[in-house]
Amino acid sequence: MLALLDVLGFFAPTGADEAVFAQKLDALACCTPSTCSLTRLRMSGEQVARLCDALHAGVTRVCVTDCGLDASASLMLAGALARCTSLEELRLSDLDLGDDGAVALAQSLVAASPPLRVLALVNAHIGNPGALALADALVRDAGLLHTVNLSTNVLSDAGGAALVGALAQSTGLQSISLDSNRLGNETARALALVLPGWSSLRCLDLVNNAIGDDGVEQLAAALPSCAALQVLNLGYNAFGDAGAGALVQCIPRCQSLRHVSAEGAGASPSSLAVIAALLAAAPQSKSPVAAAVGAR
Repeated sequence: MLALLDVLGFFAPTGADEAVFAQKLDALACCTPSTCSLTRLRMSGEQVARLCDALHAGVTRVCVTDCGLDASASLMLAGALARCTSLEELRLSDLDLGDDGAVALAQSLVAASPPLRVLALVNAHIGNPGALALADALVRDAGLLHTVNLSTNVLSDAGGAALVGALAQSTGLQSISLDSNRLGNETARALALVLPGWSSLRCLDLVNNAIGDDGVEQLAAALPSCAALQVLNLGYNAFGDAGAGALVQCIPRCQSLRHVSAEGAGASPSSLAVIAALLAAAPQSKSPVAAAVGAR
């Protein structure tokens, strides 16, 4: 039973039989598996409380996706994670965590001091207050993180820049996704400052924000220091041909870069075509993966 739960965790479709779910919660409590994974399950407050009670110090992976957790349930879960002192992977998405929940989660991370390697809080309604609290928690001990994803939240530059600064010591970072927020040039400048220390970074995703020419120019100046960078997503931001021109200058000096997304911004089709041609001609390109030239 323990080995099975370690591998599978929980999966239940919407409307799952409550008796079956209760049995699974009992199994989590008595067998103490290391993985708790819940997907597309509409949980009652009582069920969330039972789940929180079952979390323990040996849990290494918690994944809660599209379970309809409201603010109260999300806050309860965030507080319970303080017991997970072995937590390596935390993925919470499509829930109403909000700033209060993010603050509670930050407090749990400080209390547990887990060896966290993956932190994904996606579509969780986190704004600047929550981001600032998370930044304060991560700056204490973020050295093991290799994946950070705070996509589809409501962060602006105050929160984004603070988070980026907190991750400066995460020298093993491989992927950071901050797409679909409200980030601008200040966050891009913060990234430009820390990029030289992220020698293992492979993916930087900033799609659908508000980064302008100045921000892209500063990013472009720092990107060649990321020798492992393969994917750069900057589409649907606020830069134009000046920013695209800076990317044109930096791409030949990025030895591993294979994909650049720049569609949907203000750059002209001709600028995007130059980016695509540079990528297609790059020695590291095994196929003509290039900047998407889409409608603005």
